[in-house]
Amino acid sequence: MKKPILLLFLLISCVFSSFGQGTIRGKIIDTNGETLIGVTVMLKNNRAVGTSSDFDGNYSLTFKDLGPQVVVFTYVSYKNQEITINPEGKVVVKDIIMESSAQELKGVEVSAKATKAREYFSEMVKKNAAVSMDYISSETMKKTGDANVVAAVSRVSGVSTNGGFIT
Repeated sequence: MKKPILLLFLLISCVFSSFGQGTIRGKIIDTNGETLIGVTVMLKNNRAVGTSSDFDGNYSLTFKDLGPQVVVFTYVSYKNQEITINPEGKVVVKDIIMESSAQELKGVEVSAKATKAREYFSEMVKKNAAVSMDYISSETMKKTGDANVVAAVSRVSGVSTNGGFIT
């Protein structure tokens, strides 16, 4: 006797819990008709209730709040869109067309100054030179701890030292 009453109670509670819900679903595309993947869809007054569009641009958002709701659609490099719906326990189908918010830049100039004491400057000179050359930078001399220039230059290939003379 207890099992049928418990089952009846569960069925009635499931029916009543489904009445207070609203659902909005549809497809999200751009102005060219291409589907947008990963568009964020959420309620404006409750950002914890949200979803995102799938690989086909489809979305479905179910919420328990009653009355009119403002649904916000956001996507990177597209204008945010807000729509107001009043589902009253029904399913609302709303397809969304997102507009691009891209802006054209006039121009960007990037400049840098090379420090001659660094190894990258010497590598750049070596790469752009018309003849074969090698180098040793002051940075490398500091790292190796050479006592003088003769000891440091002797590390460069093709250089020989003989009694203080460099050849």
